[in-house]
Amino acid sequence: MTPQTRLSFLGQEAWPPGGPGPELLVPLGTSTPQSSGPGRPTPHHYISSMRVASMRGAADMGGALVARVATFLRTQYKNLTSSPLVLSWCPAFRMDVSDFDTSLVQVPLLPHLKVPPGLLSLPAILQAHQRTILLRVDPRGASVRSRPTAAQHNSEISFNESTVEDRPKRVLVEGDPGYGKSTLALKLAYDWAADPTGSYLSSYRCLHESVKVQGEGSLVLTYKNVEWQEREADSTLPACPLVQGRAAPASQHSTAGAALNTLVNHHSLVFVVTLRDFRGGSLYSHLCKEVLPRHILSKEAMNTLWNHLKKIEEKVLFLLVGYDELSEEESGDITELLEGQMLPNATVVLTSRPGSAKPMPALLHRRLLIAGLAPDQTHRFITKYFRAINKPGSTHEVMSLVTASREKYGDLVTCPIMCLALGVLYEDLGGKLPSRLTDMYMALVKHMIRKNLLRRGEPMCYDVLPDKYNKLLSDFGKLALEALKCNTPYFTGQDLKTRCQHGGEVVELGILLKMHSMSKLSKKDHYTPIHKSFLEFLAAFYLSGLIHDPSLLQVEIDSIAEKLDITQPILR
Repeated sequence: MTPQTRLSFLGQEAWPPGGPGPELLVPLGTSTPQSSGPGRPTPHHYISSMRVASMRGAADMGGALVARVATFLRTQYKNLTSSPLVLSWCPAFRMDVSDFDTSLVQVPLLPHLKVPPGLLSLPAILQAHQRTILLRVDPRGASVRSRPTAAQHNSEISFNESTVEDRPKRVLVEGDPGYGKSTLALKLAYDWAADPTGSYLSSYRCLHESVKVQGEGSLVLTYKNVEWQEREADSTLPACPLVQGRAAPASQHSTAGAALNTLVNHHSLVFVVTLRDFRGGSLYSHLCKEVLPRHILSKEAMNTLWNHLKKIEEKVLFLLVGYDELSEEESGDITELLEGQMLPNATVVLTSRPGSAKPMPALLHRRLLIAGLAPDQTHRFITKYFRAINKPGSTHEVMSLVTASREKYGDLVTCPIMCLALGVLYEDLGGKLPSRLTDMYMALVKHMIRKNLLRRGEPMCYDVLPDKYNKLLSDFGKLALEALKCNTPYFTGQDLKTRCQHGGEVVELGILLKMHSMSKLSKKDHYTPIHKSFLEFLAAFYLSGLIHDPSLLQVEIDSIAEKLDITQPILR
């Protein structure tokens, strides 16, 4: 659907003069090839300027480059499964990006807009808006697609309502630390790579079809969840043949099947861009240096590809990870991409942290919040853990304990890593869970330290923290408090080196996780907590150590009050 025929902004529709009036939309719910050299074959992905020059025509050239780049990107994304997340305090369990699952809720873009209730699945991120169309198949073999008129709505002729989906072009997905914002983007990329034809990111397939004979051979077709190409109202589609008085399914005939195939929209390319590694300037340069290095495409080939992307932009998907980590000074072309000034018909999925000081993009078609695991997903995740340690019968017992203490654990079990933590503690504590949350966090910290010491061949008394780790947790707790006050729950490698003695051990313990980057050259070491509540616990651990220094404790409390805009803090 072209921009001239329809514009979409903040859930509202605008038709050209003469078309239907506006209506309110309610959305539905690596391994890198090595460069060539002496004695080394040229990578099969590489396209030299000579090969580009030998191709026939700009369209052929661009299409060939897209195919080659798609092959390269799919290889990169499929290789994500070769590096599963394995936590140092639970080495028996692997978390693979291909198995990632979560639930989302849709957030209204404006207070008066309605959104679908309940939890949504991953495909709903890009599930299209819907509007009514009519498809008429007359006995003479012509299928006519048109918008309904008032008379047609009241008629008995061979019309049937169906849905045409208008895809959201700019989507914001927000989530707290530990809930998998980056993993969600990688999961989308992996799904596109692993199933080139069947993935919900590769095409908008016919999810439901129905046919009905009406009148003298007239046939009514209903196709749901299909992205239709924009056609003139009086254009025709190939007719669906009748077989013994009934319509043949699309899979049993070529004409209707071919018609449906021409209406399917594909994502030809999916780019994952880690925004904390974006250095400003042009998106073109970033793709050249960080996503498609020179050994994949020559400079001439990259120029040709970029120009071709502008012609097929509706088939390009950008997954931008970490909008809250992108500085205003280094936003460069990202701002133009988000505002639709660059590649306006490309699809952009943006991940960010809720409550970030960074303002939301002005142009959004959908806003989603990662709600975490739904109850059935929690059950499956805990079941998978106990199967990994050959104790499948423990799932029911843990779920019973969680249900009985829902006020304590109800929120935590929506986070996959905290589900894993509860399973580990259940085993560690002999079939029970701590009665208080503070006891749970302390028990998990002790488990982490004990695992770390065992790897080094050092013993640890079960109930006593070594002095070294008391100091480490206190130092990092102070850093965690600063992060919470500034609402930036991320840490750089430099932070851990300079502001926390032996800060690297916090990563070794598994309290912090290294954040994934898809950049090739400009990677920065960034770390995120396994759950935001862990930062709160360690910040409280630091403050509790100041109980014998009331003046310093008061300074810290005053600072918290100032940051949180709390008046007249009282030290009790």
